[in-house]
Amino acid sequence: LTRNRAGTLRAILLSLACFSVAAISARMSPPWGLRLVRSMVILTAVIAGLGFLGQHVFPQGKTLWWFIPTLHGQPVGCFPNRNQFGGYVALLSPACLLLFSESVTARKLLPSLAWAACFVVMSMVIVFSLSRGSWLVYAVGVLSAVAFMVASRRILATMLVLGFLATGAVAVMQPQGGALQERLLTLKERSSDGTVQMRLSTWTDTLRIVPDYPLIGTG
Repeated sequence: LTRNRAGTLRAILLSLACFSVAAISARMSPPWGLRLVRSMVILTAVIAGLGFLGQHVFPQGKTLWWFIPTLHGQPVGCFPNRNQFGGYVALLSPACLLLFSESVTARKLLPSLAWAACFVVMSMVIVFSLSRGSWLVYAVGVLSAVAFMVASRRILATMLVLGFLATGAVAVMQPQGGALQERLLTLKERSSDGTVQMRLSTWTDTLRIVPDYPLIGTG
């Protein structure tokens, strides 16, 4: 449902690829499925940490991973912009949280500490990615994971997670200036945010186009 045909075709191919990978992974045995999730979370935590370095510590400029040149966007890690970077990390955060919950419930100290460290890294990276879309994805995913933990009666893990989230929220809301505070202020001033207004205008126009060009767009 796009105004760009090439974009529509890419979205369709990506959806088919996601469906194929999901179908293949669904045939894994439970132990191998768990290994797959663990490896994805660990890889994501590593990518998150390196992306943070590339965004805030050792600026990577117009490159992916500091050495692959790219002409467009403001790359972060191996992603062309902070929205895609933060969104990817946010998508895996609930999985990390549930792995932590499982380890705490099973009274496994070292795995609990390892998953807690991964979750802390991923959470901090999402906050400092300055991507509002990633913040939204993170909030929805984490709240869903917490709801599942409550429904599963994982009381200790739930209390630890809520304590961490409360502490993090208080720390983020403290007035300290800088890019993060400026970005947070845009959430309160949506009506004057040019990016938000541009997107709302684009979406409004697109909804009018969709009935006549529902699949391939208008080019």
